[in-house]
Amino acid sequence: MYAADIVLCNPFTDRIVLRAPRGTEQCELWDAAGRKLWSGAHIESQNFSFLNANCYLLKVIDGDAVRTVRSIK
Repeated sequence: MYAADIVLCNPFTDRIVLRAPRGTEQCELWDAAGRKLWSGAHIESQNFSFLNANCYLLKVIDGDAVRTVRSIK
């Protein structure tokens, strides 16, 4: 799977939904300045409505596989 294919809706509004999640992924959301805004599992259950319209980096870690995709809000 290509990195761009891991996010179902890009741009996102208040939720980030992974395409075909396994449930074992750990995610990190970073802003353009390099600040980690959120990390944990089950990103699809998080509400990101508080974020401003901007570009963000979403890092998805699943075992040895690490994928990073630019996400836009």
